[in-house]
Amino acid sequence: MPVERDEVGPKIDYPGLTYAPINEQGVVSLFSMMADEIGFAIEAIRQGFPDALVVDYRANRERGVKKKIEFEFESSHFPKQKSHDATKCDIIVCWEHDWKKIPNDLEVLELKSLLQNLKNKAKEQEAVEELVAPRANPKKIAGDKPDYMTSWDARLQWVLPATRNLALKLIQRLETDLPGVKHQPRFKWHSFFFREPLVRKNEVATLIIGRKTIRLSIRVNPQKFNDPFGIFKPMAGFFYEQEHRAPVTSENVEAVVSVARFAYQGLISVDPTMQAEDLRVVSRVWFDRVVRLQIGNFGARSVQLRDYEVGDWGKKSAGTGRIIEPGKAIVLSVRAEPRKFQKGQSYDVHVWTNTGAMFRFREAL
Repeated sequence: MPVERDEVGPKIDYPGLTYAPINEQGVVSLFSMMADEIGFAIEAIRQGFPDALVVDYRANRERGVKKKIEFEFESSHFPKQKSHDATKCDIIVCWEHDWKKIPNDLEVLELKSLLQNLKNKAKEQEAVEELVAPRANPKKIAGDKPDYMTSWDARLQWVLPATRNLALKLIQRLETDLPGVKHQPRFKWHSFFFREPLVRKNEVATLIIGRKTIRLSIRVNPQKFNDPFGIFKPMAGFFYEQEHRAPVTSENVEAVVSVARFAYQGLISVDPTMQAEDLRVVSRVWFDRVVRLQIGNFGARSVQLRDYEVGDWGKKSAGTGRIIEPGKAIVLSVRAEPRKFQKGQSYDVHVWTNTGAMFRFREAL
C-alpha cells in the first residue's frame, strides 16, 4: 500500500530521483523524468481523470500516437475509484502492477520493472562496449548511469545533430530575447535564471532534450501569462509550481521564444527598475499593401496604441481600444495605401501610445 508518512522508498538512484516512489505523486515525478528515454512526449499533466495526455513514440519514433494516462501507485487502485472509466484511458502508469483482472484493452506500465529493464540493458551495453573497445578508465561502477543521463554536455553529443543544432539555436535566442537572463547546464537539462545566484528560486525556464525531441518548460505568473499561439500546455509543477511546457520544432521556435518572453516579462514586471512602456514586434506577416505586426507589451503597465506611420507617409489611427496589457500582445494591421510595400526594401514603422511615447520598428521585406 502507498506510504503516507514522511518516509522514503528503496534507493533507485535514477538521475534526479534517489528513492523509489511511495505515492502517486512520486510516480508522476518518475514518469516525467523517464518519459523521453522510454518513448513518450508529455503534452499535459493535470488534475482530474485522466491525469495526463502524452504522445506515444514507442512503436514509431517518427510518428507518435496521442494517448491518455492515469497515474496510480498500485494499479489495483484504479478500479476502486468510481470516476475512473477504463474505456476513457489508454495506459495506467504505476509503480507496482497488482491488478489481476485488468481489461484487455488497457495497458499497464509498471515503472518498477521498466526501471530494472533499463538497468539491465545498460549493463548489457557496457559489457558489449567492453568487449568491442575496452575503456581507458575501467573504474566505472557497473551501476552508474550513462553520461548522457546525468550531463548536459554528454547529452548534446548523444542526441541527433538536428536536435543539438535546434537546442543551441533556442538557447541563443532566449539569451538574446530575455533581457538580463543568465543560463547554465543543470544536470541533464539547461536552465535559465532571471538573476543571480543561479538557484532554483530564481529559475524561469528549463530546456529538456531527448534524442529527437526538444521541450521548453517555463515558469509563469498566471495573472500575466498569455499564449496567443496555444503551444504551451500547463503542467502539474514538475520544475515549477506554475509551469507550462511546449514541444519545440524548427517551425515553431519563433513562437516558443515569443511566449517565453511574455512569461519572463510577467514574472519580473514587478521590478520597479523596468521600463514603464516597452513595446516590441513579436511576429510579422507581409502582403503587398498591409503588414500585420504582432506587438507585445514588455513593460510594467498597460499601453494604449493611438497612431502609426510608415516612413513619412503620414500618421494613421491605430483604432479605438487598442490596449495591450503587460505580457500580452495584439495584432496591428499597418497599411501602406495608396502605395505598395516593395520587396527588398526596409521601412520604419512608428507607433505612438496614449502617453505620447513613440516606438520605431525597422521592418525589412
